[in-house]
Amino acid sequence: MKMKKGKYILSFILVLFLTGCTTSKQVIEDFNCSLIDYPVRDFKVDLFGSIYTIDFKNRLRLYDQNLNLQFEYYNNTLGDISYIDVTNPKKIAIFFDGFQKVVYVDDTLSELARYEGELNILAIGSSRDNNLWIYDGLDYRLKKISRNNKLLLESNPLESYHRLNIQPDYIIEHNNMVYLVEEGNGIAVFDNFGTFSNFIPGDISSVFLDKNRMYYMKQGAIYRLLLDNAFAEEREIKTVSLKVKTAYIFNQNIFYLENNCMKKTSID
Repeated sequence: MKMKKGKYILSFILVLFLTGCTTSKQVIEDFNCSLIDYPVRDFKVDLFGSIYTIDFKNRLRLYDQNLNLQFEYYNNTLGDISYIDVTNPKKIAIFFDGFQKVVYVDDTLSELARYEGELNILAIGSSRDNNLWIYDGLDYRLKKISRNNKLLLESNPLESYHRLNIQPDYIIEHNNMVYLVEEGNGIAVFDNFGTFSNFIPGDISSVFLDKNRMYYMKQGAIYRLLLDNAFAEEREIKTVSLKVKTAYIFNQNIFYLENNCMKKTSID
């Protein structure tokens, strides 16, 4: 799950300055979790089962399937990590929305490159052709940007679509479709040429896709939706907890966050 963006950045920074240190200290002092021994703010699981965690000190850590720590990335000059895209484990995208920068790292979390454009980026996602999807908050368009900062394609403004009111948190490309996800609101679906397809409403979070299936959290449970059947209804996979907003499946295991504690359970 991506951390929600504040609408008033200056106020957020002031509050963070006044309260952030005390809050972080309180979280750490009161924390007791057996799987990973520190509070986790957000996490992702890639297609190989590697786990990426972001803690309250803004450290990105990479673990193998058995939760053995492999590598760590830390940058204290760009603000908080807003989102990580692990679609390509060889080229992981780290988004710092406060500074409007995307840092690319390799599978050892060593920096490869940076994207610093002139757009008002609200959400990002990796494309299959090694470029970058962004949602531009200046003109409300989905755009694909090249590695050389060249605009490759763009959609019509989202506000031009009737009743489509969405401010996406992150973008996922999968099977020639592009999904703009606003957690708690729904998903705007486009094809990979930027043409609008449909909108999937719902109070959902932690969206991920595998083959022809979409998984997401809703009301404390993991659901599955078949993408190749227009008449398919969502199916509940497993109830976890009403406190859980972030969960991912790998093989038969479910990794999830509850009160900033990383936990693990099986699907069965």
